[in-house]
Amino acid sequence: MISKASLDYYHENGYLILNPGSDDTLWEAINYLSKNFDARSEKAYFKNARGLGRQQINVFRNDPKVFDSIINSDAIKEVASTLFKSRFVQVQQSKLSFKIPGEITDWYPHQDNGYRCISDKREGLALFVCLEDMNEQNGALGVYPKSHLLGPLKHRRVVEDSKSLSSQMVVDPLPADLTLKTLSMRKGCVLAFHANTIHTSGPNLNHNSLRLALIFELEGREDLTLDDYGLPPILVKGKPSFPGFLLVQIKSLFSMRNIFWKIESLGFIKLLRRITHKVRVVNER
Repeated sequence: MISKASLDYYHENGYLILNPGSDDTLWEAINYLSKNFDARSEKAYFKNARGLGRQQINVFRNDPKVFDSIINSDAIKEVASTLFKSRFVQVQQSKLSFKIPGEITDWYPHQDNGYRCISDKREGLALFVCLEDMNEQNGALGVYPKSHLLGPLKHRRVVEDSKSLSSQMVVDPLPADLTLKTLSMRKGCVLAFHANTIHTSGPNLNHNSLRLALIFELEGREDLTLDDYGLPPILVKGKPSFPGFLLVQIKSLFSMRNIFWKIESLGFIKLLRRITHKVRVVNER
């Protein structure tokens, strides 16, 4: 159970490390994912300059049975019921994050809200589930405590892969009065951090590790909305009712995000990005 002291710590510092203990359902899913993960998948995003990705996205829909067991585990249910007072808690996005050893796989200091437009800033959180032990050597996550209290900050985009135009967002400027805290965590630990908490990580120097983690972002809602892939949301808390859920299903059919991801899977978005980037470069000259 999340104590009041732990809850106060989260609100004060913007993050909280939870231990799943003997939650067999969660442990079974963690062991399955860590054993069966394939980093060679072509569907990897956030590529570095060598075209090597860091994340596989929308993973909750890849193997529903495994991920349902995570969502329905006691540890995750407790987070949803304790940190959210809303009617619904929905998964906005889900990903498997990894770092290929010896490669440039740093994540620049950023807030999750830094990847969103001004009208879409959120007060939700991300859950970072360690699928193996993490420390500074293999690129453990680092947070800036209390940075969430600053609210959404200005970010700039940094293009890493010139072919796909894959990019990251970075806080610019990084507030000078913050102190980085690297979080060494054991396999099975669950880190919760606010959407405005600045976080970062370095490269993986351990050739026996992929620094594999499952990350999914949660948002509290009083009514249902589409997730970040333009699809009806996966719920951690609350049960959909008619006609609300039906309206979301219909809305998904016409969602630009849903259409975007379908087109992207065919490779057209990459071509469009390259053309747009070349036009921008010419105009800047």
